[in-house]
Amino acid sequence: DLLDIYRYRDINQNTRIYGLIGYPIEASLGHLYHNQAFKKNNVNAVYVKIPLKLSELQSFFDYIQKENSEGNTQQFPKN
Repeated sequence: DLLDIYRYRDINQNTRIYGLIGYPIEASLGHLYHNQAFKKNNVNAVYVKIPLKLSELQSFFDYIQKENSEGNTQQFPKN
């Protein structure tokens, strides 16, 4: 997966990072679609799944404010 889906060897300091955050996210296929589109269109970007529970959100957002994150989508079940 690291080599085929996420193109690990192509990631560098200019790579844009996108992702899906939430819990559970195992069933999501968005990373397959987005990474294939990035590769096809020669876009230096990667889309990752980040399993996070609601209690972890604040620390996550504090961290990504300091990093190169272009966008995130969220997925949480309704209770």
